Amino acid sequence: MILFVIFGNIKELQQTSREWVKVFREAGRDYEGVRDGNDEMRVAREAAARIPPDAVYYYTRRGNWTEVRVRYAMCPNNRTSAFWTVDDHRWQYFLDMGREVKDPPPEWNSVRLSGGVMLYSRPGYEIPPPAPRPAASLKRRLFAFAVLLFAQTLGGFAALSVAGIGPERGGSLWFLGASFLAGFAMLTGALWVWLVLGGSLTPAAVWIVAIGIPLLLGLPACRRCASRLRELVAEKSLRASLPLSPLGAAVAIGVAYYVSLYLVPVVLSPVYSFDALSHWVYKANVLFQIPTLESSKFTRLNEYPLLWPLNIAMQYVLAGGIHDELAKWTIAALLIAFLTQLMGACAMLGVSPLFTWAFLPLFIICFNDPSLRWAYADTPLIAFLAAALAALTGVFGKEGRLRYLVPGFLFLCAVAGTKFEGGPTVIVVAAALALCWPRFPLSWRGWLVGASFCLPALITIGWHWHQSSRGFVKEAHFQEPVTWGKVQLLFDNIFAPPDYWTGAAGWTLFAGMALFVALRFGEVWRPGERFLAITGLGLLGLSIVAFLGWPANFIRHQVYTALPRLILHAAPALFLFVASLMGRAPTTATGDGEHEAAPAQRL
Repeated sequence: MILFVIFGNIKELQQTSREWVKVFREAGRDYEGVRDGNDEMRVAREAAARIPPDAVYYYTRRGNWTEVRVRYAMCPNNRTSAFWTVDDHRWQYFLDMGREVKDPPPEWNSVRLSGGVMLYSRPGYEIPPPAPRPAASLKRRLFAFAVLLFAQTLGGFAALSVAGIGPERGGSLWFLGASFLAGFAMLTGALWVWLVLGGSLTPAAVWIVAIGIPLLLGLPACRRCASRLRELVAEKSLRASLPLSPLGAAVAIGVAYYVSLYLVPVVLSPVYSFDALSHWVYKANVLFQIPTLESSKFTRLNEYPLLWPLNIAMQYVLAGGIHDELAKWTIAALLIAFLTQLMGACAMLGVSPLFTWAFLPLFIICFNDPSLRWAYADTPLIAFLAAALAALTGVFGKEGRLRYLVPGFLFLCAVAGTKFEGGPTVIVVAAALALCWPRFPLSWRGWLVGASFCLPALITIGWHWHQSSRGFVKEAHFQEPVTWGKVQLLFDNIFAPPDYWTGAAGWTLFAGMALFVALRFGEVWRPGERFLAITGLGLLGLSIVAFLGWPANFIRHQVYTALPRLILHAAPALFLFVASLMGRAPTTATGDGEHEAAPAQRL
């Protein structure tokens, strides 16, 4: 049945992939050409090439999309935008995208851009010929992406080796994905600390971090790293990741093809979604141009942590310019790493590789919200969260309990540093970990572990305080008290007709499946499964609570797009819970009160 559902979805993915390949080919295999397919973006980029840096410009606003596209395209040439009118005498250049000026004064200079849009300037301000934008070659962009990818994976590989973590339980693919995510968190986090201390995002700083952290961790543990390399290709590690049988090989090849179809639009499309243009990638662009935390003067939503946009800015530094396709390539790498973490968690739960590979595409089918493929912070957040869940699932195994706490804590730090919602997410995971700890609440160890794993939330809180103390936070999530009217409004929007919710049918399918397997008569839940169930349900509740501090008009208009992204954060825990109940072998009680499953070999 699972394979039937997957095959039914492949045709749609093939069509979408072909369309993006066609668009990319018609644009001359150039991301700028694809981006210029949007009229407003193309006109704004033409204007940016003619307006001198730091000029005061004004443009006709026809809505939020126009404002976001123009501001994004103008960056980094122009950092000053004035919300004035045509009659205001403070602006120097005016981009008349709305054909607002019918009879311009004769002393104004003017240039006609694409689509007949006029660019004006006041007397004394010339409109120079278009200045070529510096552009790195494709080879240099690929070099920047590959160098940071390799440095992050190497740094994470060394860190996990030092912590005594190997691929034998989660498998080779899990270990490589966890290495990349651990290195992503450590390298970017180190530069973030450097910026907080007053440093700058310079090429020297990026290279020192990219080379220094792997060396600092790897040199003292050369023997451990060498043994981990041997374990990666050992039969035990490969069996935990790959279904080593003819049927298993066929399933793995089919799923790999399915995932590659899903990733084609991610790789071939530039950044074009609203929040990425207005916040996430725009912040990376500004960080590249103003390589200190003073860049917050020119960005919005500064209470959101920097881990994701700073990582993009690091790649810009290595590439020598702003090329936002690097962000999309990184999203593809994060999606692959995310899937490897789901696979590793399934292996630690005793689910067979064959079932895992066959079940894995259902995540894409059921939770296919567009934000998963856009350059938002939701993708890195669920990747880090899945890595934390995989590590903490290993805590409930028969061996190595304390060792897996170390990477779990690191990944929760990354969750807290990725989005504002990451802090509350960490607290939910910490509470679930404590509740499922052996002999909790009678054992003090459960209380200690729960309290310790709440500490990463201080990253989110501390960053909010840091930005607020410098006057960079102008908006807050909790702006109004909770009222019954807002609760009713929220649920009225949630239960609105389903066409507003992308992927609603998939969520319905998964909810029915989860309810069926969770209520199977006589089923004994193991500690790891209870941990996943509590985490998933807690994050679902958090998704609802997150809206109650918003003003009523925000709830009315933002639920449609924001709520699916918030609920997406609960999806990894719920998916792993269902996968474990469906794919594990019958459990047997062990002496310490846990339940160990023999590797399941059935579909």
